Amino acid sequence: LAIKNIDGTARIVVGGPHVSIMKEKVLKECDAVDYGVVFEGEGTLVELCRGELAEDEIKGLIFRDGEDIVYTGDREFVSDLDQLPWPRYEKFELNKYIREMTIYSSRGCPHKCTFCPNRILSPQFRPRSPGNVVDEMEYWYDRGCRQFNFDDDNFNLIRSRVFEICDEIERRGLERLYLRCSNGIRADRVDREMLTRMREVGFRYIAFGVDGGNNRILEIVKKGETIETIEQAIKDACELDYDVKLLFVVGTPYETREDVEDKVRLSRRYPIQEVHFYNTIPYPG
Repeated sequence: LAIKNIDGTARIVVGGPHVSIMKEKVLKECDAVDYGVVFEGEGTLVELCRGELAEDEIKGLIFRDGEDIVYTGDREFVSDLDQLPWPRYEKFELNKYIREMTIYSSRGCPHKCTFCPNRILSPQFRPRSPGNVVDEMEYWYDRGCRQFNFDDDNFNLIRSRVFEICDEIERRGLERLYLRCSNGIRADRVDREMLTRMREVGFRYIAFGVDGGNNRILEIVKKGETIETIEQAIKDACELDYDVKLLFVVGTPYETREDVEDKVRLSRRYPIQEVHFYNTIPYPG
């Protein structure tokens, strides 16, 4: 509303996980919002801005039609991510930000963890090619950036692809890098050989989405991993001198105080750098 008080012609467009899950309810609860973009927004937002199609012809759009709120239906996920240009942030004052570039080398995750909205938002895993990923890194490397954060939901789902990305980084001579995976990688998709190779090309910081402190909770939340597998991955990463972060959710159904204490005990068992505990958020679906 503050924006519209400054410029009454401004149109407010919102997107992201909350809009993608709650859909029409967002516009019903907030009169200031004119449009909602559901799921991936590249196509929907461009078509809306171009104004060449009627609003009801743009897939993935929520809009107001008088007193009614209309959702045009889901747009298909982008299958070939290499066709999308990566952001150049040309209108941003990048000198005012930390010199770390976030890389999304893939989208989606096929796992069914009950606490994670990705089972609704992006259940299909779609990777960018290793060459395309390192193209983006090289673009920023040539502009002085040496720190990158891979923020994928499942960076290491395909083992061979991780090695191919590492090989491509090395082949192009990108050196003195500080690479992070801060969003959490799967412990059951990593091994000591992979962690060693990643370390060789500049990965220094690894997060694991642990989420449970024992096998009972891991089974309840449908994590698809055992606590033994998770602990082995943490142990390997610590021994290879990674900065390690652990991620947990607290408040899942059937969880007891003792289950939460198991998460704390697991965190204290290894020389990790940081641990995050998140509240479980009950979204529809």
